[in-house]
Amino acid sequence: MKRLAILGLAILVCFGAVNIATAKPGKKFETRVSIGTERENGNVIAFKGNVRSSKERCEIGRVVRIIKRGDGEIGRARSDQRGRYRVAFGGEDEYAENGRYFAKASPKFLNKSGNTRLCKVGKSRTITVG
Repeated sequence: MKRLAILGLAILVCFGAVNIATAKPGKKFETRVSIGTERENGNVIAFKGNVRSSKERCEIGRVVRIIKRGDGEIGRARSDQRGRYRVAFGGEDEYAENGRYFAKASPKFLNKSGNTRLCKVGKSRTITVG
């Protein structure tokens, strides 16, 4: 009885693997990300911008990371219902250091009736602070 249960489970796993391997790839949607700065007394206190795509659902709720070249990620935010994001520095005397920065939106998967769709990674142009 135990062998029969194990054999049945193995067959189900094999059919599941075949089903996944033969699944149709869904549509892929390009993503564009903009980056800008918000300044106070000449110092950058926040980075902000928009996530844009031909598919509206690809703009909403995207995780956008601000990356400083050579140092890595300095902050992240999630885009709102209009695709806007803002990454602010914590304290009153905290500002962006001089350097080169860009924004990167993570990929997002949309599932529509078993057909997976992909919102591609988006990357902004590089801006210079300082």
